[in-house]
Amino acid sequence: MSILSYHIFQGESMSQFDSNSLLKDQKENGDLFISRLQLMIVMSKAYLEGHPMGKFRKQAIAENANALFYMSLFSEHSGQILDHLGAKDHTEWKQFFERVRLLSVTARVFAEDGLSGEQKRKELQENIEYICEAITYNSRIKDIGFLHVA
Repeated sequence: MSILSYHIFQGESMSQFDSNSLLKDQKENGDLFISRLQLMIVMSKAYLEGHPMGKFRKQAIAENANALFYMSLFSEHSGQILDHLGAKDHTEWKQFFERVRLLSVTARVFAEDGLSGEQKRKELQENIEYICEAITYNSRIKDIGFLHVA
């Protein structure tokens, strides 16, 4: 999956999209996508480890999930990167964006106190691991002290 992380961090997969306006610089767009994705991963890991979620954290998760969902959808269908890839890489990109959207939907659900059951938590963990491997973002939630407060 190294091709995924390379293109994302170079900003090449992001088309001109922002929730408020179109951005001119693709690098900024890629950085914004990765930042939102990393935040979503951290918040999802915090949820899985039982850290408290206050009103403002829940609101931030929901807003970030919405933006990330649409950014990944737009990026996948913009064709900017996918047109230049082989079949295998195209499939990996498509699966990556699908997983990002799944994470967004799941995060929205747990922010609204709707995610229950050990199987759902396990699936969330597996999805996070897949995305982390794809972007080589590997963080230990225990090392992030500010998550202990809502």
